[in-house]
Amino acid sequence: MTDLTPNFGGGVASSDQASFIARGYHATFVQEGLFNNPGWHHNADTLGTLNMPYMAKVLKMSIAGLGQIALAAAPTKITNLWDVGDGQSLRVDWDCLPDYTYKVLYGTQTSHYSDTLDVPVLECEFNITGLTEGQQYYLAVLGINGEGNGPIYLYESVGIPYLYPQSPANFRVDPDSASIRLTWKKNVELDLDHYRIYRKDSLNDWSVLVSSITDTTYTDISPQARTYYEYRIVAVDHDSHE
Repeated sequence: MTDLTPNFGGGVASSDQASFIARGYHATFVQEGLFNNPGWHHNADTLGTLNMPYMAKVLKMSIAGLGQIALAAAPTKITNLWDVGDGQSLRVDWDCLPDYTYKVLYGTQTSHYSDTLDVPVLECEFNITGLTEGQQYYLAVLGINGEGNGPIYLYESVGIPYLYPQSPANFRVDPDSASIRLTWKKNVELDLDHYRIYRKDSLNDWSVLVSSITDTTYTDISPQARTYYEYRIVAVDHDSHE
């Protein structure tokens, strides 16, 4: 539309778009190169100070940008990012749109995707293989609509492939009347088989309290009064890795 070369200048907290961003909208604004012209925001700020041919180019560029936004595909959010559990694979899930085709992008730096994988038509999940165990990967799903347009921005997720299950997160131990309640967050490994709970007290060393449980909560009804207990919980996969 124009011969202008736009430059991304970063965010500005106090201009017209700021109130929209503060309310959760995606917003941007266009600024001419020479911003603080003499008389800016004063009574000398008149049409005569403007370079009208240049401003016409800025307006054309802005309208073209609006057109690109209107035609763009919807950005795709990753609904789940699973550790497959083999030390080299991650599985990505997302909500598909029927007329879209998808690509999975990933790399080891945020917003910099060194690899692109084509997803078979009508599939809404994909296994990324050949990864390095313990390496943090940044991933995004790129949806292309029926008109052949991609989105104007991407949602990014982070995943790390492991061979051994990770420690259950958000582990809580809450004493109750004549019992102690344990709760934790479900693991994200696809090959998770069960959990194992250990317990010790001032007189006894660690021993298995529950050898296998698939739930994420357990109530210990066997503790004795006025006794201090410690608990550990581990995840166990299908290969008995603990």
